[in-house]
Amino acid sequence: MDKITLQGIEAHGKHGVYPEEKANGQLYYVTAHFFWDTSRASVSDELQDTVDYSELAEVIISTIETQSYSLIETLATQMISALFKHSPKICRIILELTKPTPPHPKYSWAGTQIQITRTRDDFNL
Repeated sequence: MDKITLQGIEAHGKHGVYPEEKANGQLYYVTAHFFWDTSRASVSDELQDTVDYSELAEVIISTIETQSYSLIETLATQMISALFKHSPKICRIILELTKPTPPHPKYSWAGTQIQITRTRDDFNL
């Protein structure tokens, strides 16, 4: 299976368990690895035979900017679901979602990242 990676997609979203996160929001960063058979596109050199990665970026950004979830686990899973629905050729996605400065009343750290791997079969699509 072939892989295309979109690295460092940035979007502002209002996700988190603390009220200030939902009110003010913050930047999120996404790197996503998409797996599908690119052999037809490599011969035809036609966009219609592959997946338009600019559209994939739009789905990622839209999910971050228009939805609101408490957990990054939920945000990442909803993003993957939307990507599978948008692009039937994709069979597997590895998504890395980074929340660079999660607020905490007592502690601080450089960021929190989740990596989720899902296949199309995980969503019954």
